[in-house]
Amino acid sequence: MGDYKPSDDEKVLFSKREYFNVELGHQICELRLLDPLTGVTNKDINERNELSTYIPHPLRLNRLLSEEEMAAIDYTSMKDDLPFYIRPKHHTEPGNVKNATTVVTQKNLVPYARYYSAVATEKLGLHPIMAAVREKLTRPGTEKDFHSAVGARTVEAYGNVYDLGFTVQQGARNIQTSKVARLGDPEVRYLITDIIRIAMVLLEKAFPGRDSDIQTRSWLGNASIGIGHKDNTEFTSIQVNISEPKSDLNSSLKDFGSLHMDATDNPISFTASFCVSHLPENYFPGRFAITPARLMCLTAPFTALVFTANQPHIALAGGRYPKGLPHDSPLRYSPKVDLPELPHDNSDNSFGIRDYRRINVIPYPNIKMQEYETHKLRDTVFDDDSLLVWGSMRNKREFEMRHAMLLKYQDGKLNVPKYKDAKSWVRKFAWQDKKGNWHFPRRRLAERLIEIMEKEDTELNQLKDDVESYSCGNKFRGYKTCKYVTWTHERQLIRFRDSISAGSRKDS
Repeated sequence: MGDYKPSDDEKVLFSKREYFNVELGHQICELRLLDPLTGVTNKDINERNELSTYIPHPLRLNRLLSEEEMAAIDYTSMKDDLPFYIRPKHHTEPGNVKNATTVVTQKNLVPYARYYSAVATEKLGLHPIMAAVREKLTRPGTEKDFHSAVGARTVEAYGNVYDLGFTVQQGARNIQTSKVARLGDPEVRYLITDIIRIAMVLLEKAFPGRDSDIQTRSWLGNASIGIGHKDNTEFTSIQVNISEPKSDLNSSLKDFGSLHMDATDNPISFTASFCVSHLPENYFPGRFAITPARLMCLTAPFTALVFTANQPHIALAGGRYPKGLPHDSPLRYSPKVDLPELPHDNSDNSFGIRDYRRINVIPYPNIKMQEYETHKLRDTVFDDDSLLVWGSMRNKREFEMRHAMLLKYQDGKLNVPKYKDAKSWVRKFAWQDKKGNWHFPRRRLAERLIEIMEKEDTELNQLKDDVESYSCGNKFRGYKTCKYVTWTHERQLIRFRDSISAGSRKDS
């Protein structure tokens, strides 16, 4: 298991693809859009797309890589307590990242990615709720119910990929309740609320100093959908990927098992992916790579990643460790913390043991649900059954209030005195519980929305411009292949080409 050593051809290839420099600090990492030789970057979207398709072969090995191997392939392994930020290329102020304690001391840094190990998620107190999500998703009947809800044709076309919240309808692009949510199973409601609670904690702790109020203003002003919790301003949807450990990701997850970018994800918002896999012993858990920045992390159980899925990325499946690799080898993964065990009392399984599964849960921000055309909302978003997705009547009614206010604004009537009174909006969308008690939307939401509608948000516009400066566009422009780069024993360059997804998340 010697170190991977690049050939001269490989070194040339990786030096050509350098447009993100990584500068490590004490508590943050900065990705800089600078060429190490010239100090500038002239790479356009097409060049960034092309360079993002190269995946070094060692990332597919079923073992850990040494620091020397990571340096050889020009990849950075994401570590705990090191959030990654980008300094957009049109911001030229010199960095001081090595002396920074938080991003608050830095100007013009945009949050990019944050990895959490199993130790980190345990410190956040997330293991019990993550274990509850895993318990529900590994029940023998759960996957069967999901499969029945979406239908065999959908699974055949898109793989074992299930949406739990709202989805965008194919063709008409209407926003509707997902097929899984339409089952009406209370367990799905608990899943959604638990998953969103996890995602909110992961995002809240991900980027010290992040101005989350920019996202809140966007959520208010666009009457964006936020499922599962009244304070969720980021996540509109939940995707659950389930596959057998022995299966190939391309066959079990289709496009989502290939290198792809999620073009419908809002680039200024974040995905909070976490892993609750149930894997066999002697099994390497696999990796996840964000290819433009050449960042890598493990997809081990109870780990998590907050990132922008609008950037090209790929999950690389794990597998059995190589024969002959000692059990005490430093190239084997260890969670370094005791993980919760699954129950063994499942009456539906004659062996009392859960089947092994790779499970990744992905709460994400669909821009079509954050900045939508109001006529695209179907009745299922507002009916009583949708409460399962909203998570609470408060969340549902406060969304309906924001949506109604958006309609008045679009009609040019929000400045009319009777529509400009926050108190009247709150009264209009009050509701009674089963005991007859009255509840009201938070008045501050209505007040802030009226304030936001009346002025342009320059900070939000600046953030969109910053993100656009390192964007790879909405799809891989003309590049239909993923290039797994490896070398023969004769050190000759070979490129293995696999199919690549150039689109976005599936529509239901």
